[in-house]
Amino acid sequence: MPIYYSKKLYFWNYFCFYLYMKKFVFVSIILSFINVSSAIDENNNLDKAGGRFLLKQECGSNRDLVVANYKNNQKYEIKCKDNYSLYNSKSANKFYNKKKAIDGKKIKILNFNLLYPGQSNTRYKNYKLIANIINRYDIISGLELLGSTGSDNKINYNVLQEISKLKSLKNRVDISAHISKDPNALESLKIGRSLVEQKILKLMAVYKKPGYLKLFEELKKLDPSWSLIISTNNKIEKSGGVQELVGFYFKAKKVKLFSNQYCKEVYGRSSGIPYACTPKFSKDFFGIDAKFVFSRLPFMANFESGNFDFTIIASHVAFRTPKKTETVNKILKTAFGVNNIAELKGTGIRIDTYSRFAEIKLTMDLIKKMTKSYSEKDIIFAGDFNVESQNKFWKNPLMSKGVDLKLLVNEKTTLAKKTRLNSGGSIIDDGYSKNYDHFMINPKITSECDTKSAGRVDFINDENIKKIIDIDYIIRNKTLVAGLLYSIHKNAKDIISKRTAELKADLRKEKKILYSQIVPRYTQEEEDLIIFNYHRRVFESQMNSATYYRVYAELISDHAPIEISCSTNREDDDQKK
Repeated sequence: MPIYYSKKLYFWNYFCFYLYMKKFVFVSIILSFINVSSAIDENNNLDKAGGRFLLKQECGSNRDLVVANYKNNQKYEIKCKDNYSLYNSKSANKFYNKKKAIDGKKIKILNFNLLYPGQSNTRYKNYKLIANIINRYDIISGLELLGSTGSDNKINYNVLQEISKLKSLKNRVDISAHISKDPNALESLKIGRSLVEQKILKLMAVYKKPGYLKLFEELKKLDPSWSLIISTNNKIEKSGGVQELVGFYFKAKKVKLFSNQYCKEVYGRSSGIPYACTPKFSKDFFGIDAKFVFSRLPFMANFESGNFDFTIIASHVAFRTPKKTETVNKILKTAFGVNNIAELKGTGIRIDTYSRFAEIKLTMDLIKKMTKSYSEKDIIFAGDFNVESQNKFWKNPLMSKGVDLKLLVNEKTTLAKKTRLNSGGSIIDDGYSKNYDHFMINPKITSECDTKSAGRVDFINDENIKKIIDIDYIIRNKTLVAGLLYSIHKNAKDIISKRTAELKADLRKEKKILYSQIVPRYTQEEEDLIIFNYHRRVFESQMNSATYYRVYAELISDHAPIEISCSTNREDDDQKK
């Protein structure tokens, strides 16, 4: 502990003792100390090396600073484990009914790249709109989730520091109250303690929810059984990567978790029931050390709905690839058993895409080992693979090596940036460009899942979603007026005015900590810049064919989700252990 803290603590303890001896304790002295630095709690929920929240600790902060501050009818249980964080952890006990799940005949599974909810670059997301899409399904593997980031992370850091100081002060007040026998001193200490607690509650309200939690709580408004199990591992194995998470949102009235044999064997049960975990691509189980191949490791969890039990492994395969020859050859040798890229000529694997295929191939090898080693044979591999289904890779023996997995979803799922127009100026595309998002299953083993039901969820052209976006956000007419530019429609001014007022009201509710005081988060200049960018990115972008689809990415995501349906009322063809 730094010397100046020691001196300060000594001074404080001496001063408290002096006041106690003089039986002269004033509330004003306690209040003045609230805004003065004191010893900081060692367990302050931060990764001191990197200045970022550790995800298990962020889970604890979400539990203790967010949910703890709700009214009793809004609170829900959170479990913070080494391998996962589980939100609404008692939901299965409250809502799950196996008979009803069987009677429902099927569950609908969604995979959704959610485009960094909570990041400042995606601050204009409409979480209610996203929840509206997701609420039609029963399980969602959510990709590109993030922990606390950027300025939110800094604000949360300061909130925790200030709360730590106040808790330290409250402990001292409690000690003084315990040893004091003077009625006046006890009354003053009681008042002081109450004021400290009030300020702690105000600080708790300043804490910024991560984006995955904002989405989760919007879902719970639609159905109280919604739950979330999310990875606590966002370690980046390659430099320059984004610290992404994978999470599974699920309706507990239709689906419940159960123990995963792989997670139990590899990690043990020291951190609760092994419902989910991040796979270890290490020699002890996998046979080779392959963790270094992955930019972001997959995440897996076990689910049960009626008679259907299964594992979902979800992954966001890295788009960019390492370029150093030594690294390239090491990855190729590990994943494909070849020494250089030339040996893969004609396979569909190129020097600019090889690591994507390597991550997919190694995950498929993991599935093969799990299928042979454990009783749970139904494994669904879902994700944003950054590889299209037309690639030669999928028909190459290097891809499978005995893993009989079928690639599903042939439709384009990545949002286009611009429209394609015919000679008359009419749009001739459906708003999508790349076919990157897929499911993979073994249809012989996992026959409960209907491969024909797998496909894209087209939220751009979905009748209900389109209606909401058209009414609340679309300001363009469908007619081009000058080359690539569209005309503005009659309701545009009213739409922009309403949405701007809503954004401005939200921004003015935001707070931060400055010199131990709770103050408005944004200056007038910062607020103006945020609103300027809102107009530019959400409204002005609509008026040009080159940025026609940007509004959908700003509000929802730059990927359409994909879906598949599976039966819940067929007899189980494997047995859990």
